[in-house]
Amino acid sequence: MARRKAPETKENDEEPPVPIRPIAAIDEIEAELVEHSFNGIVIEQNGKVVLANTMACSILGAESCEELVGRDIDAFLPDTFWDSVKERLVKVHEGVPLVSPIETIIERLDGKSIDVEAVGVPIVFESGPGIEIVFRDITHRKETERTLKFTQYALDHASDATFWFRAHDGEIVYANDRAAWDFGYSTEELMTMTAFDIDPNISKDTWHDFIETVREKGYSRSTRLLKHHNGNMIAMDITRHFLDYEGRPFIIAFARKAPE
Repeated sequence: MARRKAPETKENDEEPPVPIRPIAAIDEIEAELVEHSFNGIVIEQNGKVVLANTMACSILGAESCEELVGRDIDAFLPDTFWDSVKERLVKVHEGVPLVSPIETIIERLDGKSIDVEAVGVPIVFESGPGIEIVFRDITHRKETERTLKFTQYALDHASDATFWFRAHDGEIVYANDRAAWDFGYSTEELMTMTAFDIDPNISKDTWHDFIETVREKGYSRSTRLLKHHNGNMIAMDITRHFLDYEGRPFIIAFARKAPE
């Protein structure tokens, strides 16, 4: 990528702009806080890295900070980040509070791409304008989010009707697309219902004993006649599992139409 100059600041002849913190003037204690910050911090001037703290070196895969100083900042940060920085500069000089950090992908020295949350702030460093970039590695968080989204997608599109019931009252807290299809409701409608609305064999009076049986065994299997939205009864093979998640008990049920 081409080298990038630091974004120009907006001139104001009538009054000075919002004060920009001169890094060179920070005291020794603040310098220690910057150096030992849990966030990566680099300073860019004229498209080059001129300062990096220890965490920045770690995140970017450098053995020492000297490996980063003098490198083109574009080697790490994509154009989308710089678009945000330009917008931020204008807002700062107009006295508008800074916007939230952005999520982007950067490339480490070893060529590995990682997800980061980053923010760029205009500064004066050694009498010259620059950008202080504060960032943190969120790769693990993003991988977890992607895994959760995939798991949710797989569950939503599973071939068996799937329900989560609250153990204490039988309310449906989750129903997948197949459940909606098999029972003639939308998933939103199902999640306003209870186990008793689709299983006439169970009532509020018998629910507790039924749950205790599943709890003791850990699971149960049966074939039952369940109620479709149109009033018809459909035979379903059902497997139920008792699950205690963070102190909250649930019944997870998987159902499919029984062979005729």
